[in-house]
Amino acid sequence: MERPGLASLASAGLPLDNRIVARTLARQRARQFPPPAGDRQIRRLTAMAAPKTKEKAASSGKKDDSKKLTDQLAKEVRTRAGTLVTKINAALTKARADAVKQAKAELEKKAKKEAKGGKPDSKELAKKKTDLEKRIPSFKAAISDNVESSGLRAATEQAYYAIKGWSSTCSSAHMRRAAIHVPVTATRSGKTKTILHKKTNLLKFFPAKYSHADHLDEKKEVWSIMSYADFAKEWASAVKGAKLANWAGTKPDLAPEDPWHVELPRKAVKGGVDKEDVVKKTRPGRSDSEVKACVENYAEYVALTDGLPKGRKLKRNKKIETNYKSLFDKKFKAAKAKVDAERKKAVEEAEKAAKAEAKDKKADPKVKKAKTEEATKKLDADLEKRAKKLVNKMNPDPSRFTLEK
Repeated sequence: MERPGLASLASAGLPLDNRIVARTLARQRARQFPPPAGDRQIRRLTAMAAPKTKEKAASSGKKDDSKKLTDQLAKEVRTRAGTLVTKINAALTKARADAVKQAKAELEKKAKKEAKGGKPDSKELAKKKTDLEKRIPSFKAAISDNVESSGLRAATEQAYYAIKGWSSTCSSAHMRRAAIHVPVTATRSGKTKTILHKKTNLLKFFPAKYSHADHLDEKKEVWSIMSYADFAKEWASAVKGAKLANWAGTKPDLAPEDPWHVELPRKAVKGGVDKEDVVKKTRPGRSDSEVKACVENYAEYVALTDGLPKGRKLKRNKKIETNYKSLFDKKFKAAKAKVDAERKKAVEEAEKAAKAEAKDKKADPKVKKAKTEEATKKLDADLEKRAKKLVNKMNPDPSRFTLEK
C-alpha cells in the first residue's frame, strides 16, 4: 500500500510533525532526482566495507604488534646467547688447557716411575706428550640456527613436542621467539660429535667421576675434560652472566633434560639477572589461543590412540595433562566421545551383519564375536592412520624428525 503524501495528510486535518515533513520531502526529492546508479553502488559498497576495513585494520595492527614483539625478543635472546657462547667457550678452553697440563704431569710422573730411578728418554717422552695432547678433546658452544632453535614455534608444533614427550608445556618461550638453543660439540683426534639432549648423553662427555690420568690409556677413548658437576657449575655461571635462564625461565642451572635451551628470564636471579634484565611476555598466557590449540591437538591425538592395543597407543605426557588439567580434561572428553561413538557404531554394525547372516535364526555367538573383532581391528587401523596423519601435520621439520608411517 502506498504511503500518504503531505497533501493527503493535511486534507485529512491531521497535524504535521516537522520530522514527518522533513522525511517525506526527502523521499519525494530522492524519487524525483535519483543519483546515478554508479554513485548508489559506490555508496552501498563503501557502507558495507567500512566496518570490515576497520576490523581488518585492527586485526592487522595486532599482528604487526605481535610480530614486532617477537622480533624484539628474538634479537635480545640472540644477543645474550652470544655473550653465553663467549663465556662458556672461555671456560671450556681453560678447562682443556688444565686437562692437558695435568695429564702431561701425570704422564711424566708415570715415565719417571717406569724408569725406576733413572731418567726417562726425553724424545720419547716429548712424543708421548704430543700424542697425548692430540687425544684430549676440545669443546665448543655455538648458537643453533635451525628452525627448532630460533624460529617461531606454532601451537601445533608445540603440541608435537608434547606428544613426543620432549616438552612439558604448551606455553613455551619458543612460541614467542624468546628462547634459543646453544649446543656444545666435542672434537677429538679430528672427529667431532654434537652432545645430544638428556643427561645420559651429557654423562658420556662429562662423567660423574673424571680424572686427568684417564687420558694416559692410549687404547681408551676418553671424551671428557671435566666432571659433570664441574661442567654444570661452569654452564650455570655462564648462563647467569649472560642474563639468561634455563627452560623454566627462572633459573640459570644446567637442566639435564634440555641442557642447551636458554631463554630470556621471567624472574630475577641472585647474582646474575637483575630486575631490569627480566623480560615480560616471553611466553603466551594460559588463556591465549595458542595454548588452547596446543592442548586441543595433544588431547585429540591421545583420544585417537587411547583405545589402541598396547604398544601402539601414545605414552601419555603426564606433565601436560597435569599442568593444563581442566582444559585437557574438557578437550579430551569431547574428542574421546567422538571416538567412542565410532567404536559403538562399528560394534552395532558388526552385530547387525551377524544377525543378517543368520537370517531368521539367532546369530551365532562365534560369528558375532568374529565380526565384532574384525570391525574393531579395522577401526583401530583407521584411528592409528588418522593419528599418524595428525602428528605428521604437526611435524615442525620433517627433514629432522621422521614422519610416522
